[in-house]
Amino acid sequence: MRKTIMSRALLVSLVLAIAAGGVARAGEPNAGGKARYDLPPRKVIVGTTMTPWYGNYPGQQKRLDEMSAMIDTMAAEAKAAYGRPVDLVVFSEYAVTAGKPGTASEGAVPLDAAIVGALGAKAREYGCYVVFGGVFRDGPGKPACTNSAIVIDRKGNVVGKYDKVHPVLDREGQDGTIVLEGGVNAGDSYDVFDLDFGRVGIQICYDVEYPEGWKRLAEQGADLVLYPTQSPQLTRPAMYAATHDYWVVSSTFRNNASFFEPGTGLVAAQIREPKRTLVHEIDLSYAVLPWSPLMRNGAAFREKFGDRVGFRYSESEDRGVFWSNDPAMTIGDMARSLDLMDTQEQKVERAGKAQDRQRGGPAR
Repeated sequence: MRKTIMSRALLVSLVLAIAAGGVARAGEPNAGGKARYDLPPRKVIVGTTMTPWYGNYPGQQKRLDEMSAMIDTMAAEAKAAYGRPVDLVVFSEYAVTAGKPGTASEGAVPLDAAIVGALGAKAREYGCYVVFGGVFRDGPGKPACTNSAIVIDRKGNVVGKYDKVHPVLDREGQDGTIVLEGGVNAGDSYDVFDLDFGRVGIQICYDVEYPEGWKRLAEQGADLVLYPTQSPQLTRPAMYAATHDYWVVSSTFRNNASFFEPGTGLVAAQIREPKRTLVHEIDLSYAVLPWSPLMRNGAAFREKFGDRVGFRYSESEDRGVFWSNDPAMTIGDMARSLDLMDTQEQKVERAGKAQDRQRGGPAR
C-alpha cells in the first residue's frame, strides 16, 4: 500500500489554517440521525498517559522523542491486549512545552512542521489519532498564544485545535490588565471533532471547574470527552461523565490517569504511579440503562445474548453501561427485545412531566 508522505508545504499550510481559525468545526449532532444505541458497535482502543513533565526540559526534539516512544508503547500494549492497533492516543496538558523555564508565554512555540511532522509520523505509522497539548503561538514571531490541544488524524494531518476556554487567573490589575496562566489568551468556543469512530470533545485542566463547557459538549453530541490536565481530579470528571452520559478519559501529570464510564461516572480503567501509559477498549454505541426488575443487574442480557453483549452494571448506582459485541445487532435492539430500552433520562423526563401535571406546574 502506498504511504502518504506529508510535504513541508502542506504542514505549513495546515498550521497557518489553524492560526487563522480555518479548521472546520463539527455541526450540530445527529440531525435526523439515530441514537448512539441504535448504531452498530463502534469499538475504539484509546491510549492515555500519565507523565511528570515538571522541570528539566530536555529540548523540543528530545521531548518529541519521549512522546513518540510513548506512542510506540501504547501501540504495543493495544496489540498485546486486543490484537489490533490503538485508535487514539492522548497526551496531557502542556505536553510539548511543559518544563520550559519562564512563563507559559515565554515558553510558547509555533505549531510548526517539526512538531506536527514528528507526531504525525507516529499517527501514520500506527494509523491512529494523536491528541497533544502545549502552549502555541498564533504564528511564527507572534506574541499571542493559547494553551491548546491539537488533533492529528490517522494520516498525520492536523484536523483540529481546542483552545482552553478557562485558563487560571494569575492577576487582574486596577488598570484593567489581565494575566491568565502565564500570559495565554482564553479560547472562545467549545469545539467537538468528528473523528471516524465518533464525536469527540476536549476540556483542559481548569475547564473542569466550569460546568457549561461540559454541558455544551453534551448538547453537541459528544460520545467521548478527552481531559488533558495537570490536575488528576476524579470527582468532577466522574460527575460530568455521569451527568452527560459520555465517556471521559483523562491524561495527567501525576497520581492517576482514568477512564470514566458514561452514566455512572465510575472508573472503568486506571493507572497509578509509576506506570505511565494505559490502553483500554471502549464502545461508543452504548446504552446507559437504569435498574429494572426485568434486568436483574444485567443477568437478563447475559442469559439471552451471552458474549454477544458486554456491560458493566453497578448495583450501587442502580444503572449500567451496555454495548453490543455483535455487528449484526445493536444494543438498542437487544434491550428492546427484553423490554428494557428505557433510559434513565427518558424515565426522569416522563416522571417530571407527570409530576408537573399533577401539581399544576413546576415546583418553585
